[in-house]
Amino acid sequence: MSNQVVNILLTLVLVYIFSAYIIFLVKSVLYGKEKVYGCKNPTLLQKIKVIFLM
Repeated sequence: MSNQVVNILLTLVLVYIFSAYIIFLVKSVLYGKEKVYGCKNPTLLQKIKVIFLM
């Protein structure tokens, strides 16, 4: 019984992390580098935009 509870909790944590990462990627593509990162070097965001806009 305890193994099932641990597996359910780990699954929920992984789903939360995955969904947060997807939301981050969508925000970075939609809103651009200034609102998401506030950084001067947007190389990662340019790569993400190239991947999603192909």
